[in-house]
Amino acid sequence: KSNDKLLAAKNMLPQLITYQCDLSNSEQCTDLAKRIRENHPDLNVLINNAAIANKFDFITEEKALELAENEYNTNLIAPIRLIKLLYPTISSNESAAIINITTGLIYAPRYVYSFYNSSKSALHSLHNT
Repeated sequence: KSNDKLLAAKNMLPQLITYQCDLSNSEQCTDLAKRIRENHPDLNVLINNAAIANKFDFITEEKALELAENEYNTNLIAPIRLIKLLYPTISSNESAAIINITTGLIYAPRYVYSFYNSSKSALHSLHNT
């Protein structure tokens, strides 16, 4: 989320603790996980909800590979990374849970969302293993 959106959310819920992170950036994810582990050792729930869905024809789109990489990094790799980094903390606390938000498009994919569909399908499959 943008810093402005995080500040707006915090204004609505003053007890809310926010951290800004580009989930497609591995270093930022690692730093985020470190701050969370240090400041919130009682963390027991991780909700992976962030997503990017670019609408395009991957055959004709000139930047298809760049768009696909960004979608996969945000929609699949970032949740995997956060689970890996935060699992020891989450699992050591009561009522631990990891929630991965996917999409109904995993059951009814649309061509123009090929990489969104496939990245969320992979996350769904991973979650069920």
